[in-house]
Amino acid sequence: MRFAARLDRATFTATVDRKLTTIRQAAGALTLYEPVGWSGPRRIGSWSWTNDRLTTGALRFGAGPWLEVITTTGPVAEVVTEQRMAAALETRDPREVDIPVLDPPGDLIVEVDGEARRFDLWPDGVGWQAASPPIVISANGFAPAGIRLVRVTQIEPYLAETRAALLAQYDAA
Repeated sequence: MRFAARLDRATFTATVDRKLTTIRQAAGALTLYEPVGWSGPRRIGSWSWTNDRLTTGALRFGAGPWLEVITTTGPVAEVVTEQRMAAALETRDPREVDIPVLDPPGDLIVEVDGEARRFDLWPDGVGWQAASPPIVISANGFAPAGIRLVRVTQIEPYLAETRAALLAQYDAA
């Protein structure tokens, strides 16, 4: 198999900046959440569009153990299934992974903007996923108890840290 040459830094930077601009312009369409008092690494997570309409926006917290808070306009069951599949593929052979949409085996109370909300909970051994429309939380290495979320008022810190991390990865490669 042959691969194209690596992008030069200017082209790579322009590509990153275009994507972050798209996210910046769309971010107001969804209510995004972050853990209360978070002071560690924060990045843009997975974002998706359907027919040019933002359907999923996620913010990711942490560098080793991580927590991703996803807001979706669609069914949370689809996002949970995608997250469970991705988590399973990190540690298992793809031929052994079968993640049907199952009834959640548990529940979790998460404080969202100061109010207690019940989330369905799917632990997976290493991490867990939890959902209460329109929010899905996916985590690895974080205990589910005690999670408190608040609305994000500024997307810029996430964009800036994501840009810096991507450019640092490029420079280190």
